[in-house]
Amino acid sequence: NSAVFALKQRLLEIIGPASYQIQVYTFHGFCNEIIGTFPEKFLIAKKINQLNDLEQIFLIQKIIKTYNFKYLKPLKSPYYYQKAILEVIGQLKQENITPLTFSAILKNEEKLFILEKKDLTKAKKEERQNQINKNKELVKVYDSYQKYLIKEGKYDYNDMILFVLKALAKDNELLSHYQEKFQYILVDEYQDTNSAQNEIIK
Repeated sequence: NSAVFALKQRLLEIIGPASYQIQVYTFHGFCNEIIGTFPEKFLIAKKINQLNDLEQIFLIQKIIKTYNFKYLKPLKSPYYYQKAILEVIGQLKQENITPLTFSAILKNEEKLFILEKKDLTKAKKEERQNQINKNKELVKVYDSYQKYLIKEGKYDYNDMILFVLKALAKDNELLSHYQEKFQYILVDEYQDTNSAQNEIIK
């Protein structure tokens, strides 16, 4: 938000009062604006609220507690991986990878591992197998996490972009509205956009 404010100030200095006609957003700010303008297009439940950081942690702990995980639930410290799990879920969402897509990627990874197994050292085999096993458990966590959000009418920070991306893909009326509204788009630091953000721009 501070970057948005700084950019607005710079525009004001360069082109004067005409800068007030230019809309400046972060990606999340832009998506939040769309959700706020057309709430009826984003009704996944009777009520929809953003999940806060503390709720996220409690939810991940609840999921970990539910399953008898072998790789993501160390015996002496069952919530050791909770921060890493949340980070990976965030990264998957940024790349627009759903639990179903992640599961399919993992199946391909397993097939590839079987083919390459004979050429790997014992240490490499164990490392790859361990990573696959961790990811299998991670798929369960991610899937449970998403199902809970849908059931409770909640969304997390990265869902804002995914909600809008899905709505633009399905709703021609919504898409046309924004295609006509924004004839020109300038993306600052474009090289830093992730897959989901890039799809919004496209």
